[in-house]
Formats: sequence, C-alpha cells, structure tokens
Amino acid sequence: PWRVTEVRLIRSVPPPGGVPGARPRHETVGRWPLGG
Repeated sequence: PWRVTEVRLIRSVPPPGGVPGARPRHETVGRWPLGG
C-alpha cells in the first residue's frame, strides 16, 4: 500500500537550448504535509 506524507508542487525547468541530451530540471516550489 501507498503511504503519502506530503504533497509537492513541482515546476519543470526546460534545459538550455542547443545542449544535446540535456534534460529538464524539476524544482519543488511548494510542499504541504498531510496529517493522518
């Protein structure tokens, strides 16, 4: 079973142009704990 302790809002940052094989970065911009 899954157990979730927090919810996060994630922003995807595109890679710089012209960089072969570059991948986007992902940054947490908000987080909220879940009571339970």
